[in-house]
Amino acid sequence: MRKPGPHAARAVVALALASGLAACAPTAPDATTEPTDASGVPDAQAEVTEIVSLSAPIPGYVDVVALGAAGQVDASTNGQSLGAVTLIADEDGTLIASISSPIVGAQTFCLADQCGRVYVTDPEAQTPEAAAEVAQTALDEVLAGTGAATTFPDWTFVVGSQMSGVGGTTDAERRIVTINATPGRTHEEYVLTVRHEIGHVIDVEAMDDALRAEYLAIRGLPPDTRWSRGAGEHPTGDARWHYGEEDFAELVATLMSGGSHVPRDSDFAAAPTRGELEQIRELIDPDGTLASLWG
Repeated sequence: MRKPGPHAARAVVALALASGLAACAPTAPDATTEPTDASGVPDAQAEVTEIVSLSAPIPGYVDVVALGAAGQVDASTNGQSLGAVTLIADEDGTLIASISSPIVGAQTFCLADQCGRVYVTDPEAQTPEAAAEVAQTALDEVLAGTGAATTFPDWTFVVGSQMSGVGGTTDAERRIVTINATPGRTHEEYVLTVRHEIGHVIDVEAMDDALRAEYLAIRGLPPDTRWSRGAGEHPTGDARWHYGEEDFAELVATLMSGGSHVPRDSDFAAAPTRGELEQIRELIDPDGTLASLWG
């Protein structure tokens, strides 16, 4: 996934359903405690102007970083309504609450029309430390086997935390690829994520608008297909694959796997034929400088 630019502000927030929970984790506030917002009216209508970020530092819980006015606001995750959520104003004006997430795994979490992606881990899942070790082993394996770090010397490849809600991110501005250490993922899943993110690196380094248009034609996609999602867009489910850059990264992963990987966007574009894979390899690597990447 291509990572959007950083947000300018940050405030610490956690969610709590208005319907409440009998008890929360020891590290989270009691969701049954009556909130106090800036106006002194607990059930006032909240206004969320921005979700700066979403994270899940405590397995089973969602924390939100948001801006706006405290009170009640409708929440949902992956399109499933969670009812009203109470956002409490802290002393510095930021919003604070906490909730146990009803969904484990990657999800699109929304407060009214403001949304973001988050990965909520199962409290019984492997520890973050163990997940980081598996992710690092997979990253090292791919980099050593392909020479990608040498091929792209301006780029840094790192293992990050479980909190971003996606398998990995490619920050084109900072030239950083981050593989997120999410408990429960396998070595093979991390290898695929590394290959997919390398596809985004190749997009940044080797592609231009003309080549992207040619790529879409090879894939049989309309010429007006959007190449990337806009800032603030958070498509859910299979829709998150429905962009040219994501299809491209999947095809690079297929090439790096020697053709064994089946792209995960089959409802967006047909699985490539051997001939199409060869055309795409020639398109992005006409002089063979990336030969060490291909499986």
